[in-house]
Amino acid sequence: LAGEISGRVFIGHWTATLDPDTKRQQVALFFSDSIDKEQRRRILTLNGIDLVFYGPYERILGPFDPKEASYLSLVYKSDEIAIYRFIK
Repeated sequence: LAGEISGRVFIGHWTATLDPDTKRQQVALFFSDSIDKEQRRRILTLNGIDLVFYGPYERILGPFDPKEASYLSLVYKSDEIAIYRFIK
């Protein structure tokens, strides 16, 4: 994905990601049911995230579904993945 978009990837391959364990925990928290929509917005804002990738891995992390978030707008969809833009 990193080579296909303009911008940076929050978490990618572990050897190319600074502090991957912490970022993996933040991603798991983002998709979990233990935070509310304002906390999710804060994660996106504080980390400078513009796009949210939602695929098979993200679906198993928790019940959060990006299509239900008013601050995310669908920009791409296939049978397996969806990409949403963060509306600031």
